[in-house]
Amino acid sequence: MFIKLQTERLDIRPLDAFDAAFILKLLNTPGWLQFIGDKEVHDLVDALGYIRWISEKDGFFYHVVRTQEDYEPIGVVTLLYRDNQEHPDIGFAFLPEFFGKGYAFEAVSAYMNALCAKLPDLILQAIVMPANHRSVRLIEKLGFIFYERFLEAADELDIYRLKGQHR
Repeated sequence: MFIKLQTERLDIRPLDAFDAAFILKLLNTPGWLQFIGDKEVHDLVDALGYIRWISEKDGFFYHVVRTQEDYEPIGVVTLLYRDNQEHPDIGFAFLPEFFGKGYAFEAVSAYMNALCAKLPDLILQAIVMPANHRSVRLIEKLGFIFYERFLEAADELDIYRLKGQHR
């Protein structure tokens, strides 16, 4: 579900074509390539194609996180209804220069709170590679607990669900 939000330091809005340069940069960071995968986005045309693909995909909601101070895009928060999963997956990715400043926690918590206010029965999960220790720590700080491990293609992935949501 698309939601527009503001926190003390951040502005969170749905992804659009004006975010192409940012998406190009984000999708080519080492963390994205290692833990999410190469989406073959190598120039602005590819970035626009990726944004178009995301916007046309049912159940994929990408939000760009910007600082309120200068409106600079620093990351994304996503909600993905995947065909192979019973419940939607909340995700996030930030540019490395913004790691360790609390932005991801602030953005994801605000988005989760807004989602739960609108859809109180929604069961949220987070899917992560076990080796992505930074994301696992954040997921656990947000109140998710390990639910199960599964294999997708050749990747081992862990599913975390919000504490108390083990249906």
